[in-house]
Amino acid sequence: CNKTYLRKEHLSRHTQKVHIDGEQCPQCSLQFNGKTSLSLSL
Repeated sequence: CNKTYLRKEHLSRHTQKVHIDGEQCPQCSLQFNGKTSLSLSL
């Protein structure tokens, strides 16, 4: 799964959906705390 984490929301590339801060991504089951900017490739 490819996700780009922003400060308060992250764009899920597999769903093309923007998740709210702290919301869990359904596909990858990873949670974003909204404190850092990360780019993860799983």
